Amino acid sequence: METERYKNLSGSLLCRQLIASGLSIRVAASICRKLVSSSLVIASVSGFPQAAIADSTATIQLTGTVPLILDISSNTVLIQVPLNGSDINNAIISSLAIRSNSADGYTVMVKSVNNGLLKLNINNIVYSVPYTFSYNGASPISLSTTQMVVEHQNSKSPDVLACAITGCYRYLSINVNGSDASTMPTGVYTDTLIFEIIDH
Repeated sequence: METERYKNLSGSLLCRQLIASGLSIRVAASICRKLVSSSLVIASVSGFPQAAIADSTATIQLTGTVPLILDISSNTVLIQVPLNGSDINNAIISSLAIRSNSADGYTVMVKSVNNGLLKLNINNIVYSVPYTFSYNGASPISLSTTQMVVEHQNSKSPDVLACAITGCYRYLSINVNGSDASTMPTGVYTDTLIFEIIDH
């Protein structure tokens, strides 16, 4: 083809050579336009950066979720308290096992069904023996039917994540004045403590 003879010439030199070769102006102009157009396309493609032609990187985002662990349990359900007229001082009645991996920490609360009293019902007459409660060696408190906070752990506490696997234990104890029970009729006096753990 005639265009192959002139494809390596520059635009202006190309047109002059075509006319000088004896071709008609119309034919020379047609060949010139074709070759110049072809050279512009090649130059345009070769001028693109490599990233526009083929991407050299790929990105994959991986995610994983650690489920929340938050539970509380008692190792003893029924505790016998000796109400024999003697004082009961810091008598350990049970322990709680706490497991948590919360990044925000947790709070433990407790309430008493009988408002902090050991009760006995005989023929619709209720007899009561008051007591105080200690959580893991803290100062004794009088419980009520309203929840009370007995432990608060924040996200910076090393105890939080340490409790996630094996659990952390909290000891529970009570105090009873012997004189409060010495005048009470015989029988089984009861109260129920309800503990709850919540995530912050």
